Amino acid sequence: MAHQENQLGNIRKEYVVLINKILAILILNCFFLSSFGGELQFYIVSDSKLKNYKYVNENKFPKLGYVKKTPNLKICKVEKIRIQKSLQNDKDYYSIFILLSQKNSKQLFELTKKAFGKRILICINNIPLYAPYISYPINTKAFEMSLPFCKENIIKLISEFKTILENNSDLSSSDI
Repeated sequence: MAHQENQLGNIRKEYVVLINKILAILILNCFFLSSFGGELQFYIVSDSKLKNYKYVNENKFPKLGYVKKTPNLKICKVEKIRIQKSLQNDKDYYSIFILLSQKNSKQLFELTKKAFGKRILICINNIPLYAPYISYPINTKAFEMSLPFCKENIIKLISEFKTILENNSDLSSSDI
């Protein structure tokens, strides 16, 4: 029994190494895709329907609330993005670390100060990613999102993140 468990563990390790190599190739291919202008979008979520607001009711964010039709903050370029996989409760999670410019970090600070006690919907090129509650203003150049995505979705997101980087070499990933 112990021998079979050990064999199964070795097979799983080999499978993970193979998957990581395939994903590394796919990620590298993303770097060579044609680039278009992209943006990281931030929306303050409201419980009330207001003029020029739309209702967000996505699979990942059912009955989230109302957001402006245009983002409260758009960030077109970031300095660095790092994506790292982790396992939480037998589910793959991807931590996405984003490093902003000084100017954009000040804008995010002002927005999160205004959104204190509310949720903010964060999107990349209109793809909803994360909707955290803002319990204090974000006053830093770097922030992190931990997302329960499948590998196929994270590969698609890598292409989207590529569109907002100052320099494509500043997208790194490990253990994907």
